[in-house]
Amino acid sequence: MKAIAQTLRDVSWIFRQELRIARRDSTIFAIMFVMPFVVLYLVAPAMRPALIQQGFAEASGAEQAMPGMAVLFSNFAMAFLAFAVFREHTWSTWDRLMIAPFSRFSVLAGKALLPFFAVVAQQLTLLAAASIVFDVKINGAGFIAYLALSFALAAFAVCAGLALTAWLASLQEINSIVNIGTFVLAGVGGAFGPIELMPAWIQSISVLSPNFWAIDGFKQVLLNDAGIGAVLPGAAILLGCAAACLALALMGLAGEREKRAWA
Repeated sequence: MKAIAQTLRDVSWIFRQELRIARRDSTIFAIMFVMPFVVLYLVAPAMRPALIQQGFAEASGAEQAMPGMAVLFSNFAMAFLAFAVFREHTWSTWDRLMIAPFSRFSVLAGKALLPFFAVVAQQLTLLAAASIVFDVKINGAGFIAYLALSFALAAFAVCAGLALTAWLASLQEINSIVNIGTFVLAGVGGAFGPIELMPAWIQSISVLSPNFWAIDGFKQVLLNDAGIGAVLPGAAILLGCAAACLALALMGLAGEREKRAWA
């Protein structure tokens, strides 16, 4: 019990350090909260005809745009954990952390908490914004389902970021893969429009994108008043993808790899 309590204190200390640094850097706030809302506000009206065509006559368009933008921009959280680790290497403080009375688990878990909570907070903030601006409604059971799916999405984003951190050697590689991967995963997953209206070949591969299951689950909640049962399969798939990424990360972390700020 003492070991567990000490680990929790260490994780909490690292998390508070990350939070102090984040307060001096507006990057996370801009990418996770400002940009999604701006794009949501611009895109939602254009999504309304597509939803009406699918039989949702009362839809405002935000029911499609909000899940798409929430999932699209949540993917950028993959880079935040990597940036936190690479920053320590750039500042030449990583070795100090490794010889400090912290386990590597405590250090990585403490750094992972910020992007995890940022993704969950992003989903809730966008839901609130869509409710206020576009009159999107959600019932109590739907909110629980929405929250469960948000936690699963956050777990996937953080574990994917940990895998990238473990295997890649420079911030340029991280940036390139996250930027390209974000738009591919989100696009194939239906972030830019209903999957049903996309080309047949995209529809056939959409289920391979973890983003598809998050977007589909959020839409089920917002359009069909679905409860937890409807999103459990998608949440399970997201958690399975998170577990696979975590296993890949652990293999990469088994050996110490060089980390560089640039190429």
